[in-house]
Amino acid sequence: MQVLDEIKVIKDEQTKTNQRLDAIQEQTTKISEFHAEITEKSSNKATKNDFEYLKQMIFRHDEEIHKIKSQLLRVNKN
Repeated sequence: MQVLDEIKVIKDEQTKTNQRLDAIQEQTTKISEFHAEITEKSSNKATKNDFEYLKQMIFRHDEEIHKIKSQLLRVNKN
């Protein structure tokens, strides 16, 4: 009878260990998904170089708009 009791205890402990492993596996999956999401978001963020490029393009567009307006004013005066 003692051996059967010991086997039952071992099986109970094994069940508890399997439950803990399942919980760890679920947490690991969630962490992996979160990591993938953060990695994707960070790769989609603009960099300092992107902002510098945009500033240059806006400046060029402003210059072109100014030139066009100046030309229109000259044409309208004539």
